[in-house]
Amino acid sequence: MRKINKHQVAWWSAVASFFATIGAIGAINILDPNDQLRFISAVFVGIVTGGATYTRERLHEVKDGSSEIGGDIVVSEDQGKKTFSLELNGPPEELEKHSEVTFKVVKSK
Repeated sequence: MRKINKHQVAWWSAVASFFATIGAIGAINILDPNDQLRFISAVFVGIVTGGATYTRERLHEVKDGSSEIGGDIVVSEDQGKKTFSLELNGPPEELEKHSEVTFKVVKSK
């Protein structure tokens, strides 16, 4: 099985954005190939757009991979005294593998 680069989606998105920008600006003009200013402007805008798309995709990859629901914070009240208990979804050793963990707040009745 072929190993897939984990940033492959980001690269393809950047390349597609680059060529779409060049095409939209009209840098590939068969009728007037001497319009160099338009071509250089389109390439510059394409590079900026492709770079921004790559960065956005990479940020989504990092965000999706680093956050996990760790469990619940259960809030209960008994005779006017509030108790907060932490209920984990798995072993605590798994939590330290992530840079960010989210807990849901659950109010018991």
